[in-house]
Amino acid sequence: MRGPRLYSLLGLLILALGACNSQTGTGPSTGNWTSTQFNQAWSQQTQNFSSISQNLQQDPAFQALSSAPITTTTPSILTSAFVARVSLAAVLQGLIKPVAVRALATNSLPRGGFDFTTTPPSTYSPSTPIDLEYKWATQGGQTTLLSVDWDKGGTPTVNATDPQNNVQELPQSASAVLTVGTTQGASADLSASWYTCGSTPITEPTALSTTGSIGVNDTLSWNLSYQVQEGATDVLTSNFTLTTTSGSDSASVGWDARLEGTLTRGLDCFIKDFTPQNATLKFTSSSNVGGNQESFVFDITITNMVFDAAGNPTSIDVIGSIKVNGQTAVTFQGTLDDMSSTCPGAHVTLTFSNTTMTLQQWLQSQSYCTAGP
Repeated sequence: MRGPRLYSLLGLLILALGACNSQTGTGPSTGNWTSTQFNQAWSQQTQNFSSISQNLQQDPAFQALSSAPITTTTPSILTSAFVARVSLAAVLQGLIKPVAVRALATNSLPRGGFDFTTTPPSTYSPSTPIDLEYKWATQGGQTTLLSVDWDKGGTPTVNATDPQNNVQELPQSASAVLTVGTTQGASADLSASWYTCGSTPITEPTALSTTGSIGVNDTLSWNLSYQVQEGATDVLTSNFTLTTTSGSDSASVGWDARLEGTLTRGLDCFIKDFTPQNATLKFTSSSNVGGNQESFVFDITITNMVFDAAGNPTSIDVIGSIKVNGQTAVTFQGTLDDMSSTCPGAHVTLTFSNTTMTLQQWLQSQSYCTAGP
């Protein structure tokens, strides 16, 4: 088994959400909602998230980022993460992927000031303690600043070795602030602990957390943490919340994930192998838009995980249920062994109060995918 297995497991848990209060034993009890009731609640929830996402995109902070001379993340992730019209596994891996740090263009973190309001763009030295700053004008003519402090509070960066033995500069504590005109439009903080191989840090975190918010009138805030604890049983945990408000409307999504197993490091100290024993995930989603309130709670237990030679999951057994507005709406049980299919879930059964169907059939009924290999 290879190191990537560990990092694909959390994505796998999210993928299993499409199937699923977590139980063990002979199986969960029958759901209390009909398939029609569940589909109506699901549809309302997706509409609520779509409405708030559209409002966020009109906020001055998001408008400023959309015109930034650097790559930024749009609030569409909020809708995508719930609706699952994109790969939820990819969303999760993208959020956690500092676990496998991408090589930088250079081995040092970028520094300096870059002014895109001049023609041609010019450079300058940011005020202390700012290490990196971008300045540009929005379509409305407001000057926008993105200021980054790589060594917040005087906590130094570290020079860490990657798997190719290249040295990369990484932050242990960092912060960023976005200012639109004279108004703060966003802020973010990052803290990280990097595994030490002997006396040399490597580009693999043992703990990582980031918090922040973006928005002037409407806000999107987040809190993400990741931790690896090594012992008699090695444990990987990840917690995430994403909350947005738009006037009196609000929505949130979040998860608590836990993986237990045996972790093996190579001679270079990077994780080379992870043999899983069990995995649990709780995923929550709630919204209140125009007086329409919906909440979903997914609890999942995953066992009997099978991987291919490259460490990719090929089969898992899932069991659990989905609660909607505090009531068990649907239960599920089965084997997810067709994850490479364009429409997985042929062997996972969803049980409503009036009918049963496979996960694949439900995904097709909601136009998330079509029949295919």
